[in-house]
Amino acid sequence: MKKKRCITMLAAAAVILSVCAPISLYAQEETGRMGTEKTEKPDEIAEADEESPTVPEEPDGSNEQQPLQDTASWFEETLHGLLLMEEPLKVMEKTDEKERELFLNRITAREHFEFAIVYKYLLLTAVAKDTSFSEGMQSLDDVTEKEMEAVSGKTEHIHVLWELLMKNKDTGLAQEEIEDIRWKEAVEQEAFRIFCEGMGGKAAAKGEESAEYHDFQEYTEYLQTQTHADIIGLADVLENMQSENEPEATEAYEAALNRLDEIYSTKPEIAPKLQIICGIQDFDVQKKEPYLTVTISDQERADVIKLLPKNLEVLLEENSDIDKKDTDKKETDQEDTDKKENNKKDTDHEEILKDALYEDEDPMDTKPTEKTINVTWECAEDIEHTEYEQYIYTAVPQEGYEWSEELLKGEEDGLQALPYARVIVKPKETANVMAARAAASVSYRAYCQYDGWKNWSAGGATAGTIGENKRLEALQIKTSGDTNLGVKYQVHVQNNGWMSWVNGSGTAGTTGQSLRVEAVRILLTGASADSYDIYYRTYCESYGWLDWAKNGQSAGTVNLGKSMEAFQVRITAKGGAAPGTTAAPLKTDAAARVGSSYYKTFNEAFDAMPDRGSMYVIKNCSATHIATRKSFSIFPEERNVKVTFKENSLIPAGIICTEEGWRGSPTWNFSGNGGYTITFDANGKGSSGVIATYGATINLKNGSRFTNSAGNGVWNDMGITNVYDGVYIYNNKAHGVATCNTVNLFGGSIYGNSYDGIRAQKVINMSGGNLYNNGECGVHVGDGACIFTMTGGTIHDNVDGVGNIDGNGTINIKGGSIYSNTRHGISAKGKSLSISGAAVIRNNKGTGVTVQGGEAAVINGKIYENQNAGIVNKGSMKLSGGEIFSNSNAGSGGGIANSGTLSISGGDVHDNSAVNGGGITNSGTLALTGGSITGNAVSGSGGGICLSGGTLRLTGGTIARNKAKNGNGIYHNGAVFQMGGNGSVDAGNDIYLQTNKYITVTSALKSSPAAVLTPSGYSNGRKAAEVAYGTKKGSLQYARYALTQKGGYCLRPGDMQASSANTMAADIVLSTKYTIQYHKNYDGEVANVPKSTPKYWYENAEIAGEIPSEGRIKFLGWSENAAAEKPVYQPGDVLSAAINRNITLYAVWGTKIQVSYHGNGSDVLKEKSEEITLQECMKNGGYLIHKNKGYTDYIRKGYKFAGWDVSAVAPVQAVKYPDQKENRVKFEELLDIAEAQAKSPLSGEKTVQQVRLYALWDKFPEITAEGIQEFFEGTEVTRDMLLANIKAQDQEDGDITKDIRILGIKYQRGRFQDGQKQEAYEVRWKNGMPDDKKLDTWFLELDDKDAPVEHQIIYSVKDSAGNETAREWPVKVKYNEFPVIEAEDRYFTLEEAKEGRITEEALLRGAIESGALTVKDKEEDERYPGRMEQAVKLEDFHPDEFTRFEDSGYIVITFSAKDSMGPDGEGKETFSQCTVHIVKDGEITSPEPLKYVRFINREYYEKNLNRQNEKTGKETGKPESETVSGELQNGGLYSNSKWYRIPEFRALLSGAWDEEKPAREVWTFKNTDVKNIKSYVEEHGIGNSQERTSLLRFHEEFSHLRVM
Repeated sequence: MKKKRCITMLAAAAVILSVCAPISLYAQEETGRMGTEKTEKPDEIAEADEESPTVPEEPDGSNEQQPLQDTASWFEETLHGLLLMEEPLKVMEKTDEKERELFLNRITAREHFEFAIVYKYLLLTAVAKDTSFSEGMQSLDDVTEKEMEAVSGKTEHIHVLWELLMKNKDTGLAQEEIEDIRWKEAVEQEAFRIFCEGMGGKAAAKGEESAEYHDFQEYTEYLQTQTHADIIGLADVLENMQSENEPEATEAYEAALNRLDEIYSTKPEIAPKLQIICGIQDFDVQKKEPYLTVTISDQERADVIKLLPKNLEVLLEENSDIDKKDTDKKETDQEDTDKKENNKKDTDHEEILKDALYEDEDPMDTKPTEKTINVTWECAEDIEHTEYEQYIYTAVPQEGYEWSEELLKGEEDGLQALPYARVIVKPKETANVMAARAAASVSYRAYCQYDGWKNWSAGGATAGTIGENKRLEALQIKTSGDTNLGVKYQVHVQNNGWMSWVNGSGTAGTTGQSLRVEAVRILLTGASADSYDIYYRTYCESYGWLDWAKNGQSAGTVNLGKSMEAFQVRITAKGGAAPGTTAAPLKTDAAARVGSSYYKTFNEAFDAMPDRGSMYVIKNCSATHIATRKSFSIFPEERNVKVTFKENSLIPAGIICTEEGWRGSPTWNFSGNGGYTITFDANGKGSSGVIATYGATINLKNGSRFTNSAGNGVWNDMGITNVYDGVYIYNNKAHGVATCNTVNLFGGSIYGNSYDGIRAQKVINMSGGNLYNNGECGVHVGDGACIFTMTGGTIHDNVDGVGNIDGNGTINIKGGSIYSNTRHGISAKGKSLSISGAAVIRNNKGTGVTVQGGEAAVINGKIYENQNAGIVNKGSMKLSGGEIFSNSNAGSGGGIANSGTLSISGGDVHDNSAVNGGGITNSGTLALTGGSITGNAVSGSGGGICLSGGTLRLTGGTIARNKAKNGNGIYHNGAVFQMGGNGSVDAGNDIYLQTNKYITVTSALKSSPAAVLTPSGYSNGRKAAEVAYGTKKGSLQYARYALTQKGGYCLRPGDMQASSANTMAADIVLSTKYTIQYHKNYDGEVANVPKSTPKYWYENAEIAGEIPSEGRIKFLGWSENAAAEKPVYQPGDVLSAAINRNITLYAVWGTKIQVSYHGNGSDVLKEKSEEITLQECMKNGGYLIHKNKGYTDYIRKGYKFAGWDVSAVAPVQAVKYPDQKENRVKFEELLDIAEAQAKSPLSGEKTVQQVRLYALWDKFPEITAEGIQEFFEGTEVTRDMLLANIKAQDQEDGDITKDIRILGIKYQRGRFQDGQKQEAYEVRWKNGMPDDKKLDTWFLELDDKDAPVEHQIIYSVKDSAGNETAREWPVKVKYNEFPVIEAEDRYFTLEEAKEGRITEEALLRGAIESGALTVKDKEEDERYPGRMEQAVKLEDFHPDEFTRFEDSGYIVITFSAKDSMGPDGEGKETFSQCTVHIVKDGEITSPEPLKYVRFINREYYEKNLNRQNEKTGKETGKPESETVSGELQNGGLYSNSKWYRIPEFRALLSGAWDEEKPAREVWTFKNTDVKNIKSYVEEHGIGNSQERTSLLRFHEEFSHLRVM
């Protein structure tokens, strides 16, 4: 159908379809089935069928209607007649309810259900016909009013359907009965069949090729998806509609249709979602899902439903509830139902929906240029392609192009698409699609007894009859869709057997002869045949449906006399799943067939087979012993079959054999057929073989198998046995194939036999096949002069791959692979063995190739990864090519183990491994003239070759990159090792010479080095080689060898050594190479110093002839003594051969230098000097310049000795030889100085040169001070303040004031602490006074009588040379007087007090201005005049106390003043009191005397206790506060205190102190703590006098001062 069908049908029939038949999203499992098999019914339904339903009485009550005798037949005929009418729905409408009631009462419950389904199909078809079968309709605009009325008129039919359904409910069937899936599907299939047969005739009337017929075929597939609708639930919906307001419901229906039409016209964008919500959409019967799918959110669903008529919205909701009943009988939310549907949607199809909706839009204004492009048709699913089934195809243009709108509308003539193809496009470029692949399909029909030709069937539908016992007499089959696909078929006909093959559309079978067709075979033909499988099955008499056959198999019955009554055919993609089971498509009692004749036993068929004939084994069968002279061919037919030997006694000759004593040469062919196999099972009998012959030619071909013999699989005494691919000879108790003649193995598998796979005595040719898991050899080259040639195939997992036992066989391995055998790949003892071509011998658990005797040659091929050597040679072998690699050996010989004769001229032995002899181990004779031995490795000796006895002749080839503990290249512990010509071992590999072993050089070696030698021990005179040609002198060839370096040894010829060496002239021996070193014996540059020269063991050596030259000193000769003043050797002298050691000769020089030391301003004028020689300098590592102290002892006042310099005026900062360092000068440096001081070149003939050194002096820096600084007690004096008047100057460095440090402070005696004056003390800083340290000015600890005190500051400074000067300078600290407060009493009236005029301002500023209050401080007034008047304040002043006075009175107030000279600006503080009088009516109240309280400890109390000569204030006329006694001490009481004078008071204090009361708590206070506590008391008062919790808070705040 075209896409317009979907939209138009949706618009016109949405409501009817959503009510009558909501579309299930799942199709049946077998959508192609159009018939039905016999189906068992539930017991209750079966009983209902058997009973005769009661027919209601006629109105007149006359007689009772009886059921028909053949209800099923009558019912089916009635339905057929109804369906063949032009307008069956109108016929039903015209019948009155009574007639319908009579009809419904005459049918069973099953038929009720069936009739309701058929009627539903009629109703759906009518709706679809009116809305979509019209070819002229292109859009909704084309739907005529008449057509819409026709759709609306279907509401009349709904009433009839409702009537049917309600009657169906009344039959008493339980819901669970109808929901029985198998029974329900059977009913629905039967109803569907009836509907299709009735309606199909109408569509076929216009021709099977007409669009109407095609549409009908598609529509029937669509209808099958409706069969899961819940009929009873549907009845409930209709019952609601036909309730009390039936007219209103009908009108609402029509209004709903009109409203839908309006929605589609005005809001096309919601069409797909509305379609899904209403449950109407095209359905893909193969994928079991709608064609058009889209995900709809809950909100979108709600928005769409709002646009629908009110009543339709209700119906949709009711329908959703009913659908839900079908699954779990529970009502659920509409939203839950939506979510279930949405989860199944495929959002990938949204573009299809959008394109479908906008199909009718105007094309683009501007048409792009047309262009022909390539296009690919892609099917959305991998499915069977049949003629009348609908699939989604997508036409995909080539990259960069998209379809135009014109093309989408089908206006382009170039588009040739399938009828139902859908194109997903976006308009960009116009493209012409030239062709599209069609889907292959098959149709077929049957010629049946009585009926003749039946209608064509397709898509797996049934052709023929079911359950009517009508024989099928002929058939026709044809393909369509794919023009490259054809079909042929043949049938097995009664009396005629298999008839000839017939091509597509032809008739197979007979017509008019009343002969039954019993079986059929069908095959696809044509170029596309390999792309498809054709499946078919038959419905046969007595058996019903048999299993599916395919691609030429027989389907039906044979030899049973049974008719074929129906058949089905389907085409699937190649390799696709079968439509059903395929185990037994053919029924027969025959065991075998010969020609067209079938035989029940194998022996009968074999006997009936003519000479050179063929027989086909149809099924598994048994056979007894057969002796024959025939030539024959035996095949399986259409299945895998087995022939089992059935004899009670052991028959030596097996199942089939030639007659005993007959010497004919028949040909036996055993083969599979059509991919099926035939197995001959000897059943433990047949000692000669499963089959046995004297001289036959046996051809064993693909699919034949021979097993389970007591002897051989095949015994062919003097004949020829050919084995091809696909043959299996296995699990026999002797050999697989045994012969005294010839075996040709082209393929197949011979395995699991107890002895050999193949054993022959004449010829074995193997070009393919597999020989494995046999108990002895894969191939046994037999007792005679057998020739085995292998060019292909594999031999593996046997004991030996290839074996030869008697020494006469010939083995030629030219190809194939021999591997994984448990002992040897090849074990040869025969006449000869040759390995060449692409042969592979690998992974054998023993040796790859073992040569026990005879001759062997390896010309090419690969031998690798064998576990016990690649080759073991005990015969005579030549290696001229191929590779032997990656083999291993737990002993010796990884690649080759040779104890015979081995000649290597080519090939590559590489990457093998063993304990010894990775490449080759040799104890026989080995000649190496070519080839390569590389990359082998051992844990022991001989990486390349291990010579462990025997002879090695090395004249060519490559030995390199091997590895071993001893002898990477070759390990020599053999009898003879000869080298000559091109013989060599790579320098990276060495030759290890075991004790007393050496190499004999038989001809001149061409490589240099030819080898690197490593002797087992190193000693002078050890023989490594000998020269055995020419003059036989070692000097001819010793240079061709190198020696592994150890201990300075080398190789030297014996003919160059002194007789005392005891070596022969032909020898090449180990010799120590000594060295003559020439030392210039001088630190400076010397020209013409000879390079080292060699001296060999017991060989003479000549001293170099060069004469060294320095230019300023004279060379005298050479000596072994570096300090010698006279030489022993001169250039050109000869060292004796007896001197066998390394020698160093030192140059002897003849010049001295005098060094003088000058004081250069020293107070001591005596000068010193000394002479030195080059030898002394060499001995001591140079000349050590003396220190001043202890040698010259120069001094200079005010200066420090800095060091020596070659210039008297050099700056002291750059002194050349500083005094604090050790100065050692080389001899040549002294010569340079002498030359510089002489200001002319030195003469080499002068024996003494002059050098003078001058003393340099560094003057000490000076520290100066500008006056003495003075500070008041309490002033914070920083380090910078102490440095402010100090300066430093250095002669060399200039002003260095910034470098001055304070190293310490010496404090004067007199600091007053704990009631005593402290002694002088000193504070020191090693690295200078830190920034945070200050001068201690003894705040509150300075006695005014001692002031000012003078302390000494220790200053220090260093210059750049490290000279340090220190100086002390004084600083003074002066006493700071306490402030003085003088305050007069003040008087105020009671009125002033109550009015609040007594304020802090009046008592302070007012008093100062009036002169009633003065504050003075000697030091502060000088520095900051007027500050103290600002600093005075009132303590604990509360002005509101004055406002509470009611009578005369007074208040004592306290003034305080503190100067700024103290830590942190907090200096000394003074308190003073006065009385403020409140006067009422002139009355003045006298104040009480002041009381003072002091806390004092015993120590302070006793300071002034016993003073007898104090003068009190009364005696002097001065106040007590001004009394001064020179003997009173600070801290004590005045001497006239009552606590001194009155005994009672003294006793009170003494008693308190005498009583021992340990302190309950100890608190420690620092100055800062006292300040903090004072502030606390000022704020909170003493004790709890002001605040109830003051003491508790004090304890919490200052508890850290407690000593725990």
